[in-house]
Amino acid sequence: MIKQVQYLEFFDSLLNGDKEACKRICLTLLENGESPKSIYLDLFQKSLYRIGKLWEDGKINIADEHVATTIIDHLITMISDKVRKEEDVDNSVIVTCVDKEFHQIGAKMVANFFEINGWQTFYLGANTPARELVRYIEEKQPDYVGLSINFHLNGLRLLETIDNIRKKFPEQKIIIGGQGITGIRAEIDKNYPDVVVCESLEQLEEFISKSR
Repeated sequence: MIKQVQYLEFFDSLLNGDKEACKRICLTLLENGESPKSIYLDLFQKSLYRIGKLWEDGKINIADEHVATTIIDHLITMISDKVRKEEDVDNSVIVTCVDKEFHQIGAKMVANFFEINGWQTFYLGANTPARELVRYIEEKQPDYVGLSINFHLNGLRLLETIDNIRKKFPEQKIIIGGQGITGIRAEIDKNYPDVVVCESLEQLEEFISKSR
């Protein structure tokens, strides 16, 4: 379990743009047996939520937020390279943000989590147009497609993306997640009952465990 003092040290370093200090803290935690999920939740996610609130309150500027996001993006890649992967499983997934969704950190953590658990993972990043995603699904034929939205105004685009996928691939299995899901959750439950909703890494971990 990550201690509060470790989180505060990480957050202060992140807010100051000190990438090397953040990297050192993460490496120490990994060496001490901390799981990637714990680092993602108790350091990265917690810090990004707090930084987002500081920006909303006008206490930091957009440059500070961008620097913090870039550092965490780098650290996710570092963890992916450092952590021992589970034995490969016979599952594949495409993970992407929907069109006009530029907040990709959550999707990248999810893609990394699948990869650590042995899935063949194709991570497309931010702002993927639906037509290009459909083309890529046709090429890779994944078991699952994971869609992420952080901004609630992209909820309609998420639903349109699901419809576009299902129009071409009626049986395609789809997973969705991200902070922006909340506003459309009722519609998803009503009209897309077979779509898997993962609102946290704990739920994703449970889903992956059941899919083995």
